[in-house]
Amino acid sequence: MWGYRFPMSERFRSSQIAVHKILNGDYAVTYLIDISKKDGPPEWRLEGIYFFSSKKIESRDLKKLEGNRNIYGKTVSQNEIRIDNEISWEQGQACFSCCPDYSKYPITKYAPYRTNEQLNIVYFNDEPIRQFYDEPFAKCIGKGAWQRFEDKFYYQQVFEVFPFFAPLSDGTFLLYDSLGNIIIRLDKEFKSKSDLLNRNIFIVNTADIRTLERRLFEMDIFNRQTYDNVVAVYIKALKQGIQREVALEEALDNIKQMKEGEQSH
Repeated sequence: MWGYRFPMSERFRSSQIAVHKILNGDYAVTYLIDISKKDGPPEWRLEGIYFFSSKKIESRDLKKLEGNRNIYGKTVSQNEIRIDNEISWEQGQACFSCCPDYSKYPITKYAPYRTNEQLNIVYFNDEPIRQFYDEPFAKCIGKGAWQRFEDKFYYQQVFEVFPFFAPLSDGTFLLYDSLGNIIIRLDKEFKSKSDLLNRNIFIVNTADIRTLERRLFEMDIFNRQTYDNVVAVYIKALKQGIQREVALEEALDNIKQMKEGEQSH
């Protein structure tokens, strides 16, 4: 088995995935399906699956695993994956608030005598999701600049992934999104037998995403909708097998077209 995509709640995408190694060598993956609140603290409703056998976790075992859950501390998970004695990839955070989402959680390659490479993992949903806000949306963007957008909704198809790793004994590892609904098994070259990779899960060059962000800022048309649209153009091109450099040019051209359309109105 190489990956799962869990159902998204209508109210939130974050499944709060947790990964636990069990005695028979399999991995128990639990995920949130709903939060209910009556009297007292919120009550989490979980489901779970054993990664390799694909068997559903029974409710009595879910309760045992739930006792070991918290939002960030997963029993077999870590923020670094080691490729060999010299090379590792480490999860990071570009900033805590004032930076665009899709470049916010890069993984960085550390290797002696080499320029560090950065990648981001993004989730591409099959259809855009209408995102609502209770009040006009305020988002901290760019270099600490606050901007308020009057639209109370936008359509989102690209989602940031905050990755955690769980190393496996055969040299592969599990990568899952602590903010989302996906878990995938990768080898040390970031390849997978799961059809989720390059269909819904994309490993992209951080420099490309930041190039798109900078251009949106320079054109003064950065907002949640234009940002999602442009990165979606880039991802759709990669999904079609188009080379990275060409995909980036297509997305940059899309920004130009949006600016020209804005000026013509």
